Amino acid sequence: MELNLKDKLAVVTGGAGGLGKQICLSLAREDVSVIVADVNHGEGEDLANQIRGEGRSAFFVDLDVTNSRSVNSLVDTVVQKHGTIDILVNSAGITDRQPALDFPEEVFDRIIAVNLKGTFLCCQSVGRIMAKREKGKIINLSSIGGTIGLKNTVGYCASKGGVVQMTRALAVDWAQYNINVNAIAPGLNNTPIAKQVFKDQQTLDYFLANVPLGRLCEPEEVAAATLYLASEVSDYMTGHILALDGGWTVG
Repeated sequence: MELNLKDKLAVVTGGAGGLGKQICLSLAREDVSVIVADVNHGEGEDLANQIRGEGRSAFFVDLDVTNSRSVNSLVDTVVQKHGTIDILVNSAGITDRQPALDFPEEVFDRIIAVNLKGTFLCCQSVGRIMAKREKGKIINLSSIGGTIGLKNTVGYCASKGGVVQMTRALAVDWAQYNINVNAIAPGLNNTPIAKQVFKDQQTLDYFLANVPLGRLCEPEEVAAATLYLASEVSDYMTGHILALDGGWTVG
């Protein structure tokens, strides 16, 4: 069975980031029209230009996922210009590593606002469009930190655990509308945001010691899983958390 994504339209939040960028590129190369949605205007515009330079369709839209007006404005603009939204990928996310005893309240709040609330707001706004047409694919980016504990990441783990359970809840709620809601839970990715996690060799060695495959997850692998979940090949899958962790959570 082919992916058959030609002429679909996808909104990718955090589209200018490490994982988001690769997801946008991979979707575009499958002839998907891509909306690069991000707070980073410069890198978002550059990516959209790069995709158009490859002869594909892409547009940048400013988006603050923590602000419902910003989210609803993006959705309204996309639907007015393009008719509908077939695929939503929630890739926007932040992290911060600090001991839990000293974890600042404002940092915790910000992580929850971006990673959890932001994912909800985007799911809800796009979900309303998909429910009307009774069709759609939503892919949320979670993490192994959403299912297991990781040292010094209490805010991140809490937010990604919320994404896991929200994905399952929305899958149940929206099955009646033929909306597939799934999540990808990568291990440590080889992206700029991960560099703050493995900036010292001891931390990197700690993570890799837990990975049977003995390496980091590459953005292209997350993008490939996204293509699968966005396509008709996964039509019978919903509420699933797809682990891309090199075997970390097998045991």
